[in-house]
Amino acid sequence: MFGHFLTWMAETNSPVLVMATANNIQELPPEFLRAGRFDAMFFVDLPTTTERQEIIGIMESGIIQKWDDFKSVLTAFHWHVQRTILRIRLSRSPDPDIEWGRCCEILLKEYGFNGEKAAMEIARTGTEGGIYSILKRIAKRMIEEYAGNEIRAKISHYWHSLSTDEQLAATDEYLEKYGHLLPSGLTEGNAVRIKADFVKVLEQHPRLIMRLRKVGRG
Repeated sequence: MFGHFLTWMAETNSPVLVMATANNIQELPPEFLRAGRFDAMFFVDLPTTTERQEIIGIMESGIIQKWDDFKSVLTAFHWHVQRTILRIRLSRSPDPDIEWGRCCEILLKEYGFNGEKAAMEIARTGTEGGIYSILKRIAKRMIEEYAGNEIRAKISHYWHSLSTDEQLAATDEYLEKYGHLLPSGLTEGNAVRIKADFVKVLEQHPRLIMRLRKVGRG
């Protein structure tokens, strides 16, 4: 059964998000952690005493009535995701103003203009999943942005480690392998548009593959 699962992970074209948890990954077979199995791994520690109290309060009601409580929960959650889930090394102590400002940026992207007020209304009334849905959207956005930054950093490091001739060869190799999947507008004229901004093409490659898998699934 384990072998069938690994084969499915390697060969499936379905747009499926696979998530797994383990108490000790050191006990897992090495082939399960081989490069390409999972895009990322995060260590999730137990919450602190303060965080547990806040979580219990939310779980008991599922609704937040006060603006200050709403801000407190979101800022604490934002810090928790950074420190515990993404394991970002921060050289500062939690600053409610900084964390709240970043929460507002995310809420603006998720809920539009006055996003923090729209989210507060959802938390106050418990509609659309209440506070739980807000925290999920914040975490999802944070993880996506973190992953995007990691991808860009690694691509930049890879690209600048190549000589000019190696960069040209890498571009030609990419076009030979994936050119037939790209829009014709990008590959016409000897693929000048791709060659002019190949780093951007590499950054968008994961999204391209995901879209193609969705089309194939449909």
